[in-house]
Amino acid sequence: RDSIDVNGKKRNYYLVSNSKSQSSNAPLLIVLHGGGGSAKSVMRVTQLGELGKSNGFDVVFPEGSNLGHPFRWNNGMKTNTSIDYIDDISFIDKIVQRFTSQDRPVFLAGLSNGGMMALRQLCDGQSQFNGAFIVAGSTSQEILNSCTPKASLPVLLVHGKEDSIVPYQGGLIVHPNKSKPKNLSTTPVVAHKSLVDFWRQKNQCNNQSLGLIKQLSVKSDSEVNVQNFIRPIGKCKQTISIVMNQGEHGWPIDASLL
Repeated sequence: RDSIDVNGKKRNYYLVSNSKSQSSNAPLLIVLHGGGGSAKSVMRVTQLGELGKSNGFDVVFPEGSNLGHPFRWNNGMKTNTSIDYIDDISFIDKIVQRFTSQDRPVFLAGLSNGGMMALRQLCDGQSQFNGAFIVAGSTSQEILNSCTPKASLPVLLVHGKEDSIVPYQGGLIVHPNKSKPKNLSTTPVVAHKSLVDFWRQKNQCNNQSLGLIKQLSVKSDSEVNVQNFIRPIGKCKQTISIVMNQGEHGWPIDASLL
């Protein structure tokens, strides 16, 4: 566990490393927890730290802010709370700067609120990433309209069709308490398909010339469909969508999918 200074404020993170030094060229993965979660909780749920140690890459788990709420990220979706004024973009950029050398590949992953933060980071941050993995997250059309990624990069987007918090078809984010539903943002998020289409266009992929595979079957008890698999030809980077037909809001736990 360590911390970093961001605009005079101490921000915490955890590093799970099997590398001999921070200047190593081993891949680095930054994982952002969901709203109400924590660095430790996403470490436990995803097991990505253990996966990193056994596969030769380092993993950093940053901690969001706790300002009268469970830990959350300022993902650009207005909440009309103090979280809207936290500079999480600089926090993640500083982590990248601390742990990366010129040749080290850096990847970004996020779950739910953390997935939305990852999308905002790709759009507005200064760091250049080599790939991103977004689970149960989306963003607003307004953020996409001004999105300027530093480079084309492979993006994997995972969403459950039965997600009751971040709706698969787009709309307002709601609190999971079904007895007293509460909107967690004042702006709707775009549908999963719109997010996939956005990254496919940003990644300079053309369906007709690349031969889009509409559905690639994966053996899974969760009835998982892999859609929009685009072959990386020329400048095109992969944009992959995994849709869990009966999936709710959360990290995929199906062994065959993982």
